[in-house]
Amino acid sequence: MKPVEEYLVSIFNQMAKMRQPLCISEGLALANSLVTGTKWEQEIIHFKVKRGWNPFDAEGNKKNPIGQKWYQGFWKRNCHIIERKATQKFAKDRSEWSVYRNFAQMYDEVYDAGPTWLSLSTRLACWVLLLQLENL
Repeated sequence: MKPVEEYLVSIFNQMAKMRQPLCISEGLALANSLVTGTKWEQEIIHFKVKRGWNPFDAEGNKKNPIGQKWYQGFWKRNCHIIERKATQKFAKDRSEWSVYRNFAQMYDEVYDAGPTWLSLSTRLACWVLLLQLENL
């Protein structure tokens, strides 16, 4: 499960850098979707069944193998490397948000957090567009 946890930590950190951190339910859904249909899912189910866990609920539906207790343990094990940030609130009214300063901040953060293949020419083209918007 360690490789899955390392991957989750990298996703959580990237989402925090983009100011869109995941809440508990989103983190659990992501973790469950990553292990579904893999050997990790079988190992988790086997581990839990040996300890008396029933993989089906009262209606006979399959339960998610990763639950709240695992998530709490995951945070305890990785709290020193996971970035915690609050979500960024944006204006609901487009006219309030659509100002030069906000576009400039958005592009700066996308390029800082984005992949290294974003070239200078792409960045320059975006800044030219921003300058044109500022002059409108």
